[in-house]
Amino acid sequence: MRLSIAFLGLGLFAAAVAPAQHEHQRIGIGTKVPDFAVTTLDGQKRSLAELQKDAQGKSRPVVLTFWCSFCHSCRDVDSRLAAFAKAHGEKAAFYALDASANESASKVTAFLKKNNLSLPMLLDPAARSADVFGVKVTTTTVVIDATGILRYRGRFGRAGESPAEDALKAVLAGSEVKVKEPGLHG
Repeated sequence: MRLSIAFLGLGLFAAAVAPAQHEHQRIGIGTKVPDFAVTTLDGQKRSLAELQKDAQGKSRPVVLTFWCSFCHSCRDVDSRLAAFAKAHGEKAAFYALDASANESASKVTAFLKKNNLSLPMLLDPAARSADVFGVKVTTTTVVIDATGILRYRGRFGRAGESPAEDALKAVLAGSEVKVKEPGLHG
């Protein structure tokens, strides 16, 4: 069964279970992430493999934070997510990923402009990416290493803590990620 994600409020998604041709189970930490496609705000399809490539074609880690324009907890991390992406953007690819069924590129673009946000944004209204990672709440962040292995899944982080950033730093250093799957709060 495939999960179709729709926003309820307070950063929570409701999973409406619908039959699908390809069943996805939540992948585990240390597992190769299956390739999936998302869409840029200008309508271009991008696979995970494409997101991993830098300007020279070398593979790099990817950080995805599930986000939506109508989520209260997302507002709590918007500026920190943008700063995180800016601080590490040369070494990894960063994206806010909107996997909610009711969003459109025009709505998201208008929201980003209105709120002066410069988040690199992707859309996945069919929520296939959320299915792969078992994501049910916004601000869930995943860190995928340059070889495509899932190294972290959990909260982006609250003020004063940064488990997603700590995980990325460990991946970039070639070290073991100490906290691989913390709770799921902003």
